[in-house]
Amino acid sequence: MKHSVSPLTSDKYFQSGHQALKIRQTILALVSWMVIFFPIFWVFLPLCNQQLAHKLGIAYFSDEFKLVNFLALFFGTFFVFITGFFIIVTIWNNLHFKHAVAQKETNRSMMRSRRGHVVELACQQHFGDKAQRQAAHFYQVEGNQNFDNNYIQNLFELNEVDQ
Repeated sequence: MKHSVSPLTSDKYFQSGHQALKIRQTILALVSWMVIFFPIFWVFLPLCNQQLAHKLGIAYFSDEFKLVNFLALFFGTFFVFITGFFIIVTIWNNLHFKHAVAQKETNRSMMRSRRGHVVELACQQHFGDKAQRQAAHFYQVEGNQNFDNNYIQNLFELNEVDQ
């Protein structure tokens, strides 16, 4: 049995083989992260280690400390509020989703039982009692007893259990 894999869920990087692709993408990712973090490191180096900054010839001003402290406080507070907001919204969404899924499953099980009852009545009408059908080892269906192609769908629509 062959399983088809959607191109949205497969990635050559995680499949066996493709070594050149893995090396190239890994190097590209590492260089990209260095490009992102180097300016941040360069700004914070004089603030964290003033002697090393002096040896490297990096000039800094004391006003930078006030600015960095203000930005750290501002973005830290902003980060805490955003994180709290997302946690609250995620919990609310999960509770809402759990309720919606439970309601949908209840509706599905009710619909399934109603459909099963309708199909069982149709089978009794065409083929006889359920106990008799289950007890038979061999049963030959006559041509006029066969269901039409859309019989079950039409039966659901007739009994209003088609949705």
